[in-house]
Parts: sequence; C-alpha cells; structure tokens
Amino acid sequence: MQIENDIQTLTGTWRLIGAGQGPRAMPAPHQAQFVFSVEGGRVRGAIVRRDADGQLPIEVVLDGPRLRLRIIPPVPIPGDPSQLPWLVLSPVVDAFEGYWERASGERLEPGIRLRMERMAA
Repeated sequence: MQIENDIQTLTGTWRLIGAGQGPRAMPAPHQAQFVFSVEGGRVRGAIVRRDADGQLPIEVVLDGPRLRLRIIPPVPIPGDPSQLPWLVLSPVVDAFEGYWERASGERLEPGIRLRMERMAA
C-alpha cells in the first residue's frame, strides 16, 4: 500500500485490532473503527463512537510511508494537548501495523502490537 503516492487508498472505514503477537493483547472492548476521507488534498479522520453520538475527530499526519493518528479532544483537557500520544502505523500489504508513541517519540510500554484493517463495505 503506497499512501504517500495515493492518499485516496485510505478512504473508507477501518478497524483497529490487536495483532495478537505483541507482549499484551488488546481487549475487545477497546477495538475501534476509524473513518477516513480526503478533502482538499488532505486526509481527514475520525473515530466512530460506540454510543452512536457521531464521530470523534482525529489528527492525521502522513509521515513518509507511516500514518500517525492522534485524538483531537472535544473539550479542553488538563495539561498540554500536544502531549497526547500518537498511534503510529506502517503499511503491510493491505493493512497497517503499529504501536502507540508518546509525543516525545518514545514508544509506550508495555507495547500492544496493533493492526488496522479495512472493513468490508
């Protein structure tokens, strides 16, 4: 998957799941769905809320072949919002795999290996 050459490949709904081979498994209630669109040449993203109250916007940054995602808080939060962690994902065939990273660039431990797969339409 070449997202840096064709950002349209991200368009659609994706599911974030545990990859099953990390030091910890991702609990099922924490699985998430992401929706991506391309507007004005930029990727826009959101997390689909489980409570049917719409979507929670996320910041999407294309970093070469990597995809970096971070929640945009809907309300003011204590501390510096720029310190929120990033979900860092790299393309693997028809999906993405990655991990959580602190704003400082350190990987969050204990790591949970994550996989983001496209959902069927």
